[in-house]
Amino acid sequence: MEKIYEVLRVLEGKPVFLKEHLDRLQKSWEFYNQEAMDLTFMEKQIVDLAAQRQDPHNLRIEVEVGDGAYTLQTVEGTYPTEEMKKEGVLLATFEHLRHNPQVKFIDPQLIERAKSYREEKGVYSLLYVYGGEVGECERANIFFIRDGVLITAKDEDVLLGVTRQKVLDIAQKLNITVVKRTVRTDELFTMEGAFMSGTSIHVLPVRKIDGFYYDVDNLILQQLSEEMDRMIYQEKKVEEEVKEERDFFQGESMKSKKLYRSDDARLAGVCGGIGEYFGIDSNVVRLAWLLFAVMGGSGVLAYIIAALVIPKRNGR
Repeated sequence: MEKIYEVLRVLEGKPVFLKEHLDRLQKSWEFYNQEAMDLTFMEKQIVDLAAQRQDPHNLRIEVEVGDGAYTLQTVEGTYPTEEMKKEGVLLATFEHLRHNPQVKFIDPQLIERAKSYREEKGVYSLLYVYGGEVGECERANIFFIRDGVLITAKDEDVLLGVTRQKVLDIAQKLNITVVKRTVRTDELFTMEGAFMSGTSIHVLPVRKIDGFYYDVDNLILQQLSEEMDRMIYQEKKVEEEVKEERDFFQGESMKSKKLYRSDDARLAGVCGGIGEYFGIDSNVVRLAWLLFAVMGGSGVLAYIIAALVIPKRNGR
């Protein structure tokens, strides 16, 4: 059965750009289905699973497009080394056309074919090309820099990467001119700089594509990389502040929550008060108390004691 998927990075127990990844998962799902997915419970599961590990890792979401059954899995991911971030990585062009570029689905045959070619060429990743036109990389988008302009593919031609969009947001903030257009393979030698963007790599300089070399110290590349690191740090900081605030108010709510006898009373309002406190139907409490009294006999005494100990709301 065909599956769609997302992979998101977890840093210090916090999923990075979680909302954006879930939005993209929803778009992939809607390519196959008319009804939207309810991702509320999945989001909570992701947050809980991410919190179990503080070291950097990835979470992989796989969803069957037929029935919506999904799995969440912790995966180690492949992260670039500090040397790769500084010196840049090697790419090789690879003939492949993505027919539905904006849907992130699993293609086992492509994965195996690409892996074999990557190992043969001894490169970090592959750059998909087709008919003399540049597409995107394996599990990453590609950007080029020339004459102070940032160049990337048209939105409709590639997967709309979460990190790609963050790069575009940063470029706008820094007043860097962006041009979205098709890059031809015969232009590769004219580009001054190049980098990949993706969940595990963030902004990763490219040193060489086939026989063409690029400047890994390009000023625009350095600015984008530094700003991306700041954005991710800020994202984690905001999430931590939101969690602390939520925990605080939940704690305050529990502190201020008191048990009172209820005005919804059959006798003294004990069962009604317990129902209100725990958010359950008071009739359920009454039935449970009645069974307790019939079976053990001590329920009547317990009720009398509770009626004496538990105050009426507002002293009434």
